[in-house]
Amino acid sequence: TDPEFDLDIKEDVQEECSNFGPVKHIYVD
Repeated sequence: TDPEFDLDIKEDVQEECSNFGPVKHIYVD
């Protein structure tokens, strides 16, 4: 697996959520 995959997910989520308003913090477990 890609050790950076969580960062990719985080970036994707930030982009999606930014459509609804500012993103203050995202935690990827």
